[in-house]
Amino acid sequence: MAEAPGGRGRGRGRPRRNVAEEEEQPQYQYSDPDANMWAHIMHQQQQLQAQQAQRHEEMMMMFQQHMGNAHTQNTGSAVFREFCRMNPPEFVGEYVPSVAREWIQRMSGILDSMECTELEKVTFATRFLRGAACNWWEGVRAYMTASQMEMTWANFRCLFVDHYIPESYRMSMERELIELKQGGKSVAEYTAKFNELVRYVADTDDAPTEAWKIKKYRFGLRADIAHDVSMLQVASLGELIQKSYHAESGLEAMRKERFEVNQKRRDSGKYKEQLKPRGSPSKGKQNFSQRSQQACPECGSIHNGECMKGKGVCFHCKQPGHYKNECPKLHGSGGSSGTTRSKGRVYSLEGEQARGNNALIIDVCQLGQSEVVVLFDCGATNSFISVECVMRLGLSSTSLLPPMTVAVATGGKVVSKRVCQNCPVSVAGKIYHVDLICLPLKDMDIVLGMDWLSANTVYIGCAEKNLYVPIDLNAESRALTALLQNTHQLIQYLGAENKCFSIMLTMSSKSSLNPSDISIVREYLDVFPEEINSLPPEREIEFSIDLVPGSQPISVAPYRMSPLELQELKSQLEELLQKHFIRPSVSPWGAPVLLVKKKDGTMRLCIDYRQLNKVTIKNKYPLPRIDDLLDQLRRATIFSKIDLRSGYHQIRIRTSDVSKTAFRTRY
Repeated sequence: MAEAPGGRGRGRGRPRRNVAEEEEQPQYQYSDPDANMWAHIMHQQQQLQAQQAQRHEEMMMMFQQHMGNAHTQNTGSAVFREFCRMNPPEFVGEYVPSVAREWIQRMSGILDSMECTELEKVTFATRFLRGAACNWWEGVRAYMTASQMEMTWANFRCLFVDHYIPESYRMSMERELIELKQGGKSVAEYTAKFNELVRYVADTDDAPTEAWKIKKYRFGLRADIAHDVSMLQVASLGELIQKSYHAESGLEAMRKERFEVNQKRRDSGKYKEQLKPRGSPSKGKQNFSQRSQQACPECGSIHNGECMKGKGVCFHCKQPGHYKNECPKLHGSGGSSGTTRSKGRVYSLEGEQARGNNALIIDVCQLGQSEVVVLFDCGATNSFISVECVMRLGLSSTSLLPPMTVAVATGGKVVSKRVCQNCPVSVAGKIYHVDLICLPLKDMDIVLGMDWLSANTVYIGCAEKNLYVPIDLNAESRALTALLQNTHQLIQYLGAENKCFSIMLTMSSKSSLNPSDISIVREYLDVFPEEINSLPPEREIEFSIDLVPGSQPISVAPYRMSPLELQELKSQLEELLQKHFIRPSVSPWGAPVLLVKKKDGTMRLCIDYRQLNKVTIKNKYPLPRIDDLLDQLRRATIFSKIDLRSGYHQIRIRTSDVSKTAFRTRY
């Protein structure tokens, strides 16, 4: 039979060549250098693919050896190939809590979507640990083997979280979750941040419940959105989030509608302004446009008429001798100046008008060595002095910066620019140093206003028109040194003149009541002890805790406490142990303990028996009638009151039920 040409195919009945034989055939040499380079690259890619295939086969063989029998080997290989197709992430062991959290969450999501055993989950996940994470896993696997810990995904996740997500970081995330507020964020941004923080808190022993999440999410919402959703009943956090989205969209629509209405109003106003004729100016506005005027070439500003710069005249009244900020016409007309003025108030500038008012007091006092007429005015904001008095007495004055505009009760305004500082004014024999502002007063010299009255605690009696000045505490005074023993001496002393006194009457008892002096108490001293250091005696009726049939012992992990709370808890536990109210226990039951702050600031020890109460058979007793209770107390004259110092240790429990009252703490 003729042989077929090389490379064209094989003859009939000729066996297929082996792939290995094809790989061993010599490579063709090309004269083109680019062709040689591409052939070399293709050869390297083939070698790399062969190495990857060999590595995959080795991993599959190791997995099959780990899984056991042949049936499990075939099944595990298929599951692992499916797991690899989901592109699981790698973890190199860096101590970044957010990276560790992302890896464990993604890995949990992939493994939960697959049908594999707990051992397979751990095996698959650990195949993607790299670097320091591999070293950590070797140590953890040895620890789990030595302690006979079951190789489950839950145990692996717990050990991973404890190592790469420390407790301090989770506590900071929990604190941030508690303080989280929406503020200027949208509902979507607030929800994303809320879910991110809740994930960290979910890994703790006391994971938040759905009710707690709903309450916290609603508390952090913005006030307007929280108001809309607070009146709605929600059964889950997802429902609350959806209602928050609806509330936000409704508020946004209202804002948009309000903006459009306001915009239409503004546009309508602009349209009306455009309809006005250009020659008719609007009220309160000038009838010319500053854009049409040109700047002055000398001063560079826009003004009417001749430029006054450099001529030494007032820019307001065009008169020489003063500047615009000192222009009397500007001040008299109440116009504004470049200097900010302070404001004051006085009742009157004339003495005759002040004397006609019953709320004002006029007296003669001394200013230095001269007598002056002083008006005490509680309606004046400051203290003033007349310009004529300043000139008559030759007092020195300084500039008042900034100038003060004083409003008079009659409606006028006066501007003052001078002040006399530290003027010695004598009132009721005491000298006061007062800053007096110069004003054009008539028929009076000085006005002492609220600045002086309030600073020296001086009161004006409007009805009797008296001035009440406080007594100098440093002045010499005499005190009563003898006690008055009877009423006659008291009346005689009060009848004397020129005495200032303060009397305090007290009633004292020579004997104090001692409980031991009461016969009934002395007879039964054991009923009134100061401290109770033992349990109550056994009674005929015992307090029992009957459980629902089929109930199993319930043990709840202790609540998290701050260092101060732990210190207070330890102190109270030691006190209860000394009184033999509690004792160490190995009961399978266990309730958590918490501390509640009382009104006086101390902490009350409370035990959370809610889980025990759920499986306890409730005793139903009819409530007593109020009429019957009143009938029983009709002829009673002595009532007893029990002061409960600690509410948990007043009733003795049946011995067989003591183990159900056990509680768990860190101590």
